[in-house]
Amino acid sequence: MKALLQSVMCSTKEPRSAPEKNGFLSLELADESRISIPSNSQVLLAKLKMAKYTKSPRTEIRLQQGRVESRVSPLVSNKGRFEVSSPLAIAGVRGTHFRVGINDNGIANEVLSGGVSVGKKEKPNALLLTRGKGNVINASGVGKALDLLAAPEVTGNFRLQEKPTVQFSVTKNAGALAYRAQIASDARAQNILMESRITGDRFKFDGLPDGSYFIKVTAIDVAGLEGLPNIQNFTLKARPEPPFAIEPKVKLRAETVNFVWTEASNALSYRLQVANDAQFQNLVIDQADITTSQYSSSKLSTGNYFWRLASIVKKTGGVDQGPFGDTQTFKLLPAQTMTPLTDTGSNTLSFNWPAEPGQKFVLEIARDPAFAAIYLTQQLDQAEISIPRPDAGSYFIRVKAIDPDGYAGAFSATQKIEIFSRWVSGNGEPVNSGSGTIRPSF
Repeated sequence: MKALLQSVMCSTKEPRSAPEKNGFLSLELADESRISIPSNSQVLLAKLKMAKYTKSPRTEIRLQQGRVESRVSPLVSNKGRFEVSSPLAIAGVRGTHFRVGINDNGIANEVLSGGVSVGKKEKPNALLLTRGKGNVINASGVGKALDLLAAPEVTGNFRLQEKPTVQFSVTKNAGALAYRAQIASDARAQNILMESRITGDRFKFDGLPDGSYFIKVTAIDVAGLEGLPNIQNFTLKARPEPPFAIEPKVKLRAETVNFVWTEASNALSYRLQVANDAQFQNLVIDQADITTSQYSSSKLSTGNYFWRLASIVKKTGGVDQGPFGDTQTFKLLPAQTMTPLTDTGSNTLSFNWPAEPGQKFVLEIARDPAFAAIYLTQQLDQAEISIPRPDAGSYFIRVKAIDPDGYAGAFSATQKIEIFSRWVSGNGEPVNSGSGTIRPSF
C-alpha cells in the first residue's frame, strides 16, 4: 500500500501506522522522502511539518514495534531534519537511506547510503554511521560501528518462475544467522508485497498473480543487523496451470503409447511434447490443439522418452499457453508377441512366445474376441504352455509379461485359432493319413 502525505494537522490524537499481518505500508512525503513500514511493525508519525519561510521539512518518526526503512531526500540546502526515534535511541539524518529496527538485542541501525547520526536520547549524536555500517543501541550503551554483511547472491534459474509457488535460493554467508527476502513491485523494492525470514537458504512465496516482480534479499548477523540488499527482477508465468500427467509412467510394453492426463480448469486445449532428451531439443511429438485429455501414438520406436504437457486457454485477442508441467519419463520396451498358432490335430495344444530373463506371464484363452467368455486363465513361470485339446471351435488367445520389478505390460495382440473336428481311434489318438489328421467331411 502506498500513501502520499502532503500535510498532517496537529490534534490530540497522534497519527499512527501499523500494517496488518502480511501487510506493508509505504509513505511518500511532500519532499519525495519515502518511509517503508513492513508487517508486524508500528510507528507514530510524531512530526510532519514544513517551516513557513525556509520551506525546511521537519519529520520525526517514532518506531514503537518492528522495523522501518527510510529513504530521505537531501536536506542540506534547506536545513531540514529527519529523525527516527525509538524507546532507547535516536537516528538523525539530512539525506540518506537507512533502516531502524527493534530486536531482542536492542535498537538496530543500518545505513545503506549517506550518513546517520545515532545515539541515546540524552546524547543523540554519539556516533556517525556511514554507508555499509550499523550498530546496536541498548540499555548498556551505544554499540560500536560494525560492517554490515554483504548482500547474498540469488542462485539458480530464478528469472522465470513457472509454478504458483515461487522459490529462490541464496548463497550462504558464514556470518549470517538468518536471511530476509522481500517481494516488491518496483525496482527499488519500496512497494513491498510479501516478505519472509528464514534460517536456511531457500525462500518460498505463495499467492502472487502472474506478472513482473523484484526480490530483495539480505543477510542478518548475530547482532540482529540486516546487511546490504541485493535486488533482482523476475517474472512469474504459472498460469494457466498444466494438467497432471497420469500415464505412461516408468516403462511400457506396447505397440501404441497412450498419453493420459487430468482435465485442467478452463483449458481450451492442451499441448503435448515428447522428446528423446530431457532438454526437449530432439522432439518426436509436438502436438498442440489436443481437445481431449489423451493422445495416442503408434509411431514411437523402443527407447527412453521424456514428455510434458501445457494448458491453453482463451484470452482476449487470442489464446494463452501456460508453462509446461513437470517432465515425465518412460522407457518403451518391445510389445509382447506370440508365435503364430495353428491346430496340428494332436491331443494337446502347445504354444510359446518371446521372453526375457526373470519374467512371469498371464495367459488368457477366450471364446470371444472381447474376452468376455473366458475359457482359461493361467499364470506361468515359463514362456510356453501345453493344454488338453479343447472342443472344436474358435478360440482367442493373448499373453502379457510381468517383469521382475513387478511391472505388468499390456496384453499381446490377440491371436485367433480354429480348432477343427477330427476322427480319433478307439484309444483317443487322431487318425492320420499321408496328408495329416483326417477331418470329417460333413
